[in-house]
Amino acid sequence: MNRRQTPRSDYNAMTDDEFMDAQYPLHLRLRFDCMPVLDDAGGHAYAARCQAR
Repeated sequence: MNRRQTPRSDYNAMTDDEFMDAQYPLHLRLRFDCMPVLDDAGGHAYAARCQAR
């Protein structure tokens, strides 16, 4: 999956919607209700708990 990466320093200033806009393509967000989870150890790895709508 090709995702635009957002600098870690910007995360706290972003709303959840802005984070989703930056990390997940629109067509994926239309199909899945995803909650992005930061990898606290690495900072550059992302996981998503997704549930199909």
